Amino acid sequence: MACARWQLLNWQRAETHELGESSETDPLRQVRITDAFSQRQARHQRAFTKAFERYQRSTRALIS
Repeated sequence: MACARWQLLNWQRAETHELGESSETDPLRQVRITDAFSQRQARHQRAFTKAFERYQRSTRALIS
């Protein structure tokens, strides 16, 4: 969970930085950059969610 969360936050910072620097570039390039970052963020968000669900299941199994 920690790794997926770190990667998600890292990509969000990178996206903010990249879009801030490329404000004067080609709009099509900005769309491609945004799409690439969104895909990566979604991938890391899914990994975090899956890890959190596994954690919840394991703690429920210990309590039961």
